[in-house]
Amino acid sequence: MAVPLRVLQVEADESQASAVLAELRRGDYELTCERVDTEAAFQKALEQGGWHIILSEYRLPDFSGLDALALVQRTGGGVPLIFVSGQMDEDAAVASLRGGAADYVRKSNLARLRPTIERALREAEERRAQEQLRQETAARTRKQAVLAEFGPWALANMPLDQLLTGTAERVAEALGVEFCEVLELMPGNEEFLLRAGAGWHPGCAGSVRLATTQESQAGATWQGNAPVIVSDWSKEPHRHLSALLREHHVRSGLTVPIRLRNRIFGVLGVHTAHLRAFTAADAHFLQAIANVLATAIERTLAEDALRESDERFRLLVEEVKGYAIVTLDPEARVQTWNHGAEHLFGHTAEEIVGQHIARLYPPGDVELGKPELDLRLAEEMGQFEDEDWRWQKGGTQFWANVVTTALRRADGTLRGYGVVTRDMTERKEAHEALRLNEEKFRSLVNHIPDAVWTVNAAGEALFISGNAERIYGFSAEEMKAPGAALGRNRVHPEDAARLQTAWAALFERQQRFEVECRYQRKDGRTSWLLLRASAIYEKDGQLVADGITSDISERKRAEEALRESETQIRAQARLLDLAHDAIVVRNLQHEVLYWNRGAARLYGWTTEEARGRRVTELVLKDTKAFEAAQSVLLEKGEWSGEHRQFTRDGREVIVSGRWTLVRDEQGRPTSVLVLNTDITEKKRLENQFLRAQRMESIGTLAGGVAHDLNNILSPIMMSAPLLRMDELPPEDFDRLLDTIETNAQRGSDIVKQLLAFGRGIEGERVVVQLRHIIKEMVKIARETFPKSINVTAEVAENLWPIMGDPTQAHQILLNLCINARDAMPAGGSLKVIAENVQLDEHYAAQDPEAKQGPYVSIRVTDTGTGIPREIMDKIFDPFFTTKEVGKGTGLGLATVMGIVKSHGGLLHVYSEVGKGSAFNVLLPASPNAVAAGEQTAHSALPQGEGETILVVDDEPGILGATSKLLERHNYTVLSAADGAEALTLFTRHRNDIRLILTDVMMPVMDG
Repeated sequence: MAVPLRVLQVEADESQASAVLAELRRGDYELTCERVDTEAAFQKALEQGGWHIILSEYRLPDFSGLDALALVQRTGGGVPLIFVSGQMDEDAAVASLRGGAADYVRKSNLARLRPTIERALREAEERRAQEQLRQETAARTRKQAVLAEFGPWALANMPLDQLLTGTAERVAEALGVEFCEVLELMPGNEEFLLRAGAGWHPGCAGSVRLATTQESQAGATWQGNAPVIVSDWSKEPHRHLSALLREHHVRSGLTVPIRLRNRIFGVLGVHTAHLRAFTAADAHFLQAIANVLATAIERTLAEDALRESDERFRLLVEEVKGYAIVTLDPEARVQTWNHGAEHLFGHTAEEIVGQHIARLYPPGDVELGKPELDLRLAEEMGQFEDEDWRWQKGGTQFWANVVTTALRRADGTLRGYGVVTRDMTERKEAHEALRLNEEKFRSLVNHIPDAVWTVNAAGEALFISGNAERIYGFSAEEMKAPGAALGRNRVHPEDAARLQTAWAALFERQQRFEVECRYQRKDGRTSWLLLRASAIYEKDGQLVADGITSDISERKRAEEALRESETQIRAQARLLDLAHDAIVVRNLQHEVLYWNRGAARLYGWTTEEARGRRVTELVLKDTKAFEAAQSVLLEKGEWSGEHRQFTRDGREVIVSGRWTLVRDEQGRPTSVLVLNTDITEKKRLENQFLRAQRMESIGTLAGGVAHDLNNILSPIMMSAPLLRMDELPPEDFDRLLDTIETNAQRGSDIVKQLLAFGRGIEGERVVVQLRHIIKEMVKIARETFPKSINVTAEVAENLWPIMGDPTQAHQILLNLCINARDAMPAGGSLKVIAENVQLDEHYAAQDPEAKQGPYVSIRVTDTGTGIPREIMDKIFDPFFTTKEVGKGTGLGLATVMGIVKSHGGLLHVYSEVGKGSAFNVLLPASPNAVAAGEQTAHSALPQGEGETILVVDDEPGILGATSKLLERHNYTVLSAADGAEALTLFTRHRNDIRLILTDVMMPVMDG
């Protein structure tokens, strides 16, 4: 049979190497050969390992045989090296043998090669066997020494973690490995904890957990209850290499179980990053260590358990303050005294140990011999329990539960007493309180107007309070008599079946009941009774019913009266439905409780639709004014004013509302009564009147406007012919254009201001900044009033805004300024002054219409003729005027007064004949409100992208200029001279037109 032979050749000449191989093949070898010719290749081959023999040339081009020999001595692992060379002399051969070579063979005598190899292999095997024997002997000696030292060390008293860590360190050193582990099997048997170890990365011990499956080495050790050796992990694919072992590059390992008497504690294991064939001796040594360790673990765990038990007992005896635990000798002297005794009695152990137990009894009991009696009873009975008074250090007594036990030796002789005392003062007080409560309950039951009772399933009254006679007409004794059945036989026939059903459900299903019934009293009168009952089980297990019977006759009469009242209320409600006004009742959450037909007619919501819904959802779009009115209502109890609201179909209505806060008997607000009158048509007529008055005021400006427009148009008319001149210099041309543009802009401003005053649109009250309106008014006055009148204004920079109608604010200023102008026919000074004022309570007390708070003051003063005293009281009367016929209607100041009052403001006038007049308007301010910003300056016409715009105007000049301007800005323009033509163009170009720019007033069809 061929012998396996792995040969490493160090030879540069391939033909020489082939000759050597040919000689080896003559032998009976299963030959494996590798040839190298450099130091690097030789070193790499040595690292691969597994060679039986190395055959080396003595000299190579870049490497020598002696270099190869030196490498073998350092890393070859005892592989014999034979020089096969034709270049060695005798001296070199001797030197190589002394250096550790196995032999040398000349290439000229290769017949010696095979015998030389066989001798070298035998000698190497003998050396390996001797070395192994030496190592095994040393290891056995070392293990025996470790075992001899380990037993006494492990069985010494030390904490468990110290024991396990010390064991791991000693085992790793004894077996010459890098890693040792002590794994503890966790509850549930699903994982190990690396409880201690040696060589692992810091933090692994105490945190790493490993699986207990059969595929893992530790799991197989635990499940098989036997050692497990893994010589090379790479050759055991069926086993699972844990992350811990993989992280530390472990290649071999040995594990054994740690067996306690009734369970396996865990696994003790060693591992190495080198290939190592652990032996049976290694396993026996490691198991011996594990067995000693198991004994030490059991002892440590037992000591820990004993310490815990001792600690628990100490805590029980020493720390439980609720119990005084005392031991006595046979003479009744105190031997031990726990913290509970110290806490309960107040004596320290130093004060009481050695003293007689009688010190804990009240002096009176000591005189009567109570301590000795208690001890004698304990001796006779073995244990005696009693409740009595005990004595504390300060002389205070407490009620105690005391258990005294006679303590005897094994032979029955008395060795002392154990006394356990517990403070029962609170329980005794609770019992006393319970007794007093029971007395109070009986007293209370007998004094409440209702009858309280307890009956059993047979209907017999087990208890009934003293008020039974007032409720039933029979005494309590009569109601308890056999067959009385709590008066069930005297219930009205129409109610008897209902009551009987309730009693049955109570005792069959423990279903509590509450039943009203009519009852015939002893004197024959009929009363209405309310019976309420629930079932409970007594201590003896008997099911009984506890209940109360109330006389509700008076309530029934009140309910009947209420029904009659409700009938009257419904009749009154029908009358309210005939009212034209909207009458609504809502709760404080604004939900509708009542909604009459007048409300349904006004708002379009039926009573059924409105009831339960919030009025803010039904009739309002903006709730700010509503919330402000609600605040006034809650503060003053009532509110009246005007509101802008909306009907179901979105139509706007203006109502005059009167709200009243309804309160209950305790004065708490419960609801709101609302009466709303539709004043939409009235407001429309008022607005027409105000518009007419504005037009009258604007008419008085006509002369000034005509004069101004003439001054504006004259430069334009004069500039047009000059522009047609052929030889006009460019600078003159530009100057004439500037003149035309400036005057046209002035004319446009005057027209815009006149339109603003005359547009006649009264909107909702909004936040208004009067500074802007005053600025506009002063500007138009300067442009339209005679130049002999000097118009100035002083307006505070931080002027507060107001909540009002901007159009009506214009009208106030316009009327007052026109009156001032008319009072100065010869010229003079007109000044408008606006500032913030705060009206205090003293001012408000002097003027009934004034309310304290923030206001904006606007004073219009003139230096005119003044107002005579005799007509001062008439100037605000409608149609009163001092002007000539045709110069005024006398509505200007009346209009101002009406607008100011509608805004909640004040109007005062001061005048002196010959010196002038001053009108002071005070309007409520809203300092925290934010007014809309001023209009931004006109921006340039944006450049178009060919969009189509339809321009409609009956003025050819405007139509042409507008079209030309739009075309220059890259728009496509369609132009029409009236509405009919525009409609035709729109129909034809419907899909192209993006914007329509149209005049309003035109012939044929307007805008």
